[in-house]
Amino acid sequence: MIFCVCRAVSKLCSLCPELLAIESTYRPDDCPLSAFEDTLKPTYMQALTLNKPVVILVDLNCDLRKACAESRVLNNFSSEMNLQQLIKHPTRITATTKPLLDVILVSCPQSVRGSGVINYSISDHLPVFVELKVKASKPSPHYITARSYKNYEPGAFTADLTNQSDQLLSIFS
Repeated sequence: MIFCVCRAVSKLCSLCPELLAIESTYRPDDCPLSAFEDTLKPTYMQALTLNKPVVILVDLNCDLRKACAESRVLNNFSSEMNLQQLIKHPTRITATTKPLLDVILVSCPQSVRGSGVINYSISDHLPVFVELKVKASKPSPHYITARSYKNYEPGAFTADLTNQSDQLLSIFS
């Protein structure tokens, strides 16, 4: 049995460093769903300590549209951890079935602008997406100081240097 939790708790593209923690999870068919809870729950709790919204991308290989033990495990986990499941449409369409296998769970639904399934087959599963409400961080202002020599008069400048020469020389002594 292999249960894979790939965890990336980091900045997202440095555009929004305050944004979120991301976790992605895959469960093979032959792995019990108890491993999902045993492995993901501590990881999720650790991500919560960062005090940022959490997004979890999950491929559980169980149909969430059917009422079965496997789907109840995910629904119980979502409820217990106060997560909202965003994907509502099938993610693997075949000639005979239309299961919902891939889900996106979020801890802060207010930060979501949109989500869904992209109807474009690049593998046996359709891609899922979530669009977040984020603003690109603005760089701090960079000030440039410049002098205007528009009204510069060389004669007046030379006269000022001559009048102040004793004070200027005292700087260097």
